[in-house]
Amino acid sequence: MEKHNFKNSKLLILILISNNLLYSQNETIVPKNGTIVFIKKEIITDTLLYKKSFEKVLDKVSLEIKKEASIGKPCK
Repeated sequence: MEKHNFKNSKLLILILISNNLLYSQNETIVPKNGTIVFIKKEIITDTLLYKKSFEKVLDKVSLEIKKEASIGKPCK
């Protein structure tokens, strides 16, 4: 009989913990003063390196598009 109660208590504790975790994810935080704002900001420190790498990526993408286009064309 005690093993059965122990299993029930484990299940009850698990349900209570999971319920608290699910509730805490949906709860909004309202500060007493001011507002909380999240902003995504990207900072590029080396613009020359960024432009070179971006051009390489564009070259690779254009080659892949050309390959896909040539595969899709019917043979004459």
